[in-house]
Amino acid sequence: MAHYPKPIDESVAQAQAAVSRAVTLLARERVKVSGMVAYANPMSCSSCGVCVEVCPYSAPSFVAKGPFAGKAEVNPVLCKGCGLCVASCRSGALNLRGFEEGQIMAMINEM
Repeated sequence: MAHYPKPIDESVAQAQAAVSRAVTLLARERVKVSGMVAYANPMSCSSCGVCVEVCPYSAPSFVAKGPFAGKAEVNPVLCKGCGLCVASCRSGALNLRGFEEGQIMAMINEM
């Protein structure tokens, strides 16, 4: 009913199609993700929470328990590699795979 008033059989068919798409993802043992994802260095994290607030995909979160409790971590499956969290990280704890500082400086030096 969110789209428009439609017959029940059409609503059921649409629901079955949505379930079928979800099951194809959940049935896999492994999920392929983009290589360009953010990652966190918990030793450098100041736990300010800016990365969690700015990410549109909810990829960064705080570690709940263990030695790095309260520090940022990035879920690579949710991360789309936009770099918003990396740019907003005040402590420099977040980096984007393939765009580390050494790699960027090497590209600049080649020019």
